[in-house]
Formats: sequence, structure tokens, C-alpha cells
Amino acid sequence: MFTARTYPDIVAEVLVAVTQGVVGDVLTVPGVVPDGHLFFLPRRPVRRLSLVSGVVEAPDGSTTPWRFTDADWELVSSTGRPEELDALRFRPRRPRPAGGSVLRVSYWPRDVPAVPLTDLGVGSVTRTLLETLAREIADAEAQLQIVYDSAFVDTAEGRALDRVVALLGIERRQADVPVGKVRLLRRPGTAGLVTVPVGTVVMSAQGARYLTTREATLRAGESSVEVGVAGEARTTPLVGVGELERPALSLAGVDRVTNEAPTFQPTGPEEDDALRARARRAFHGVGLGTLDALTHGLGGLDGVTGVQVTEFPDGKPGTIAVDVALTDPDDPDAVAAVAATIERLRPAGIRIVWQSAAQVEVVVDVTRLVLTGGNRPVAELEDVRAGLTRRLTTAISELPPGGRLAAPRVAALALADDRIADLDLTFTLDGEAGRAEVALPAGKSAHPVTPIALPPPRYTDVGAPGPQVRLQVRVIGPVQLIGTTTLAAATDAIRTRTLAWLAAATLLDFTAFAAAVRDDTAYALVLEEVAVVLERDGRFEQLVLGSPSRPVDARERPKLAGVELGARS
Repeated sequence: MFTARTYPDIVAEVLVAVTQGVVGDVLTVPGVVPDGHLFFLPRRPVRRLSLVSGVVEAPDGSTTPWRFTDADWELVSSTGRPEELDALRFRPRRPRPAGGSVLRVSYWPRDVPAVPLTDLGVGSVTRTLLETLAREIADAEAQLQIVYDSAFVDTAEGRALDRVVALLGIERRQADVPVGKVRLLRRPGTAGLVTVPVGTVVMSAQGARYLTTREATLRAGESSVEVGVAGEARTTPLVGVGELERPALSLAGVDRVTNEAPTFQPTGPEEDDALRARARRAFHGVGLGTLDALTHGLGGLDGVTGVQVTEFPDGKPGTIAVDVALTDPDDPDAVAAVAATIERLRPAGIRIVWQSAAQVEVVVDVTRLVLTGGNRPVAELEDVRAGLTRRLTTAISELPPGGRLAAPRVAALALADDRIADLDLTFTLDGEAGRAEVALPAGKSAHPVTPIALPPPRYTDVGAPGPQVRLQVRVIGPVQLIGTTTLAAATDAIRTRTLAWLAAATLLDFTAFAAAVRDDTAYALVLEEVAVVLERDGRFEQLVLGSPSRPVDARERPKLAGVELGARS
């Protein structure tokens, strides 16, 4: 895997290389990094470390590139003799590399010979030339990153993505699918929030079917809300004013729908994210003659929401039964596409019997909802409600015919939001209420009834004004002192200016921080090596030169936890 280096990292490594140091030694990280674990450096003993970089693991299991500073690690001697520093050790309660990853370490061994180039301070001729070289290398690696990313479905964009999905026989949908807007009107007597998920079908009296393109929410006190829609297929006809008059299935809390303007043909083609989603579904269908090819090949078709393949349905070899869940079982184009795909993918000599899976309505019943903390604002309640609706309806819709959504999976989906402390949830399946899980009959698919109605929430901390979260901020790195300025004076000045910056900041930006604490008459931060480390609830983030800005959440209270600077000559 290729990952372009950042400009500050390249500058640091070039400086180490010019001064006869070791650049980019790779150290393997064990599965778990206990306190006190030693990472031995190959060229030991070591005089000083320049750069330690790797990845850290987030609570959700994802990894983030990270530059570790000397506040995170220390250079130690495994023998106890200070003149024989030979290992790197991470400090307790500080960010450390993810298990199973690798560390890149640049450093100077003790036995480095003298070098002719010693004027490496910021602004010197040597430093300026090296930074110019580093800039060119960074530009070249950034272009290589674009080339590398263009080869994969998940990262390619635009025309590059078109070429990647063309290998699967998929083309980007052009501007020939009609779009428009509909207005959802609240049912009289219905109070509270009403959420209508993305993909809800609305119809005309003539059978034209349109799907909502985003989630819509009727807030308390609102009588209607407008949401965008798109035709279910490119053959969906345009409709006039007021012709989209009803949802395909009854929506709790919604009385009726209408379109106040005619639908029209869009000016732009399908977006990259939607094209990627179709490509992923169709990827497994490029093979021939296997059950996997049948399952994923059919699942990648427009209008197919689920597939169940059964071998030996009558107890005899040579026959396969296929149940296909269609959004519109009466659509002749969808039926023809399924039949053609089966004929193309089926094994030679095997008879395939297929049918459109009947749909079973699944109603999610939430009778009790407990949220963490105290009273939450309406916007946050809507976010909790929308997330729960999205997670459950997606899982139900993706069940294959005869599939099962077990109770533990239901609990995991419901409690995936840390703001939900507890809830009581059951399902009504085909008229049978009180079920703890969804178990579909053979040959039948699920259709979740939306929106999911939630009761008024209770809170674990009744009467609290709402949770506030402390965001601890640390400034770490080297500083060059100017004139008679001492390290203590520079640290105090940077601390005072950082406090003033945090008090007014609604957006944490490294460039803004550097400008706020700058004092060219007394000191100069070595920006390539300075980091602003953020900690919230045990989770770490890092702002360095070139990092994107980070908004301050309304509930966060930034607090300066420390300024840890080292003098650099």
C-alpha cells in the first residue's frame, strides 16, 4: 500500500539524511503494547531521535496516521547506563501505536561522523535549499497518491472511477432519471417528531414510482416538510404538479404527499458515492457458475433488494431454487433483467427455478427510550432518532428472503449510539407483535414500515442541563529562543496566548494557532515539529502543520492542559 508522506515529515527525514542520521527504520509493533515495552533501535547506541510516526487506533477500530512527539515517548537505556541509549519506550497514558502496525523512526546514532553542513536553522541557505527539495518530493508523492487511489473503487473519483467500474460492466447513470421534490404533510392529531427514511417510495395514480433521496424529519410543531425524490428507474415518466399523491406504503404520522412542481430531467450524472455502492454490490457477480456469482450478480441489479439461493429444494441434485426480492415485482424490465442474469450466470446443466419473494411488513415498536446525561436539545434528539431508524431499517431491508435478524444483533444496532443508555424494542412481523427478533419465512423478504415512532425519552441524569465535555489541549514541540529570551519566558508567553486563542476559538486550526502565539522578537516555534494534541474521553487527536481544521462541538469546553516545549538551537 502506498501512502504519500507529508511535507513536514519529508523535511525532517531530509535533514536527518544530510546530517548522516538513520532515516525511516521500521519497527514492528506487537499486538498489544504494554507499559514499559522497549522498541530497540538497530543503530545503537542512539544520540537523539528526530521523528517517530505510525498509526493509532480509534475506538471504532479504524486507524489514523500519527506523529508521536517526545511527550509520548522517551529514549532509554536497557542496561541502565545513560551513555548507552538504545531503545524507545512509550510513556504511560499517552497515545501509542496500534497493535500489529509498524513504526517509522528517524534518529542519529552516537557514532555519526562529522558533517560539512551544519547551518540547518530556519532561514539558513542550507535549510532553505533542503525545504525546496522536500516541497518537490511532497508534490511528487501527492501526485503518486492520486495515481494509486485511482486504481480502487473506494478511492477513485470522476473519470478514473468510470474506468474502474467499467471492468465490471457498469456505467455511470447519466442525467436521464427524473428528479423533483415532494411535500410530506403531517397526519392530524400526530405529535412529536416524524422521521421518513431515505428510499421511501411515493407514487402517482398512474403508477410512476419515485424514491426520496434523503431522510426527512417533521419536527414538533411542523405541519409539512419538503424532500427531494428521484425516479426508481430511467424509464420512470415525468409527472406534473400534484400527481405524486401517496406513499407506496402507509407512513406513520404522514397523512399524504404532494408535489408542488413537476419533476424534471437533471443536468448532471450519477454521483461517485452512488456509483461506488452499485459497483460493490455487482463485484461478486463477475464470476460464472457458482452460488456466490448468482447471489451477488442478482443482488447488484437495479430494483433487487435481496436474494436467497437454495440447493436441492426437492431433495434431488440438478435443481436450484432462487427467491429474489424486488422493489416492484410487476416491473417487466426488472423481471427480464433477473431472468437474463440467471441464464448468464447459471452452471451448465443445472435447472434454476426462481420466483419473486413476497414481502412481509416489519414494524419496529420502541416502548421505552433512556438517554445518557440530562435533557438534550431537539436537534440532538432528532439525530438520535434518525440514526436508530437508519440502522434498524437498513439491517431489516438487507435481509435476504428467509433471513434472520437475531436479538443480539438487534441490541448491538440499537445501542450503537453512545447516547442511548437503554431501550425496550420489539417487532411486529406479519401481524404478530412482541417478537424479539426478525425471522422471515422461507421465500419472503422484509419491508420495514417507516418511520419508527419513538416515545418521549427519559434520562439517566434527570434535571441536568445537558452534558458538557472537557477537551484537553496540549502544545508540544521545540522552540528557538531569540536574544535573551529564556525557555520559561517563552513557555509562559505561549501559554497566555494559547489560552486567549482557545477562549475565542470555534474552529481549531493549526495555522490560526501558530499566528495567535507568534512573537518574532522573542521566539520562533519549529512548526514542522510542533503538535497540538487534543484529548476527549480518552480519545486523542493531533493538529500539526497541514492538518485540516477541527470544529469545536457545542458541548466541548477546551481547556489548556499543558505547554511542553524544548529549546532548539
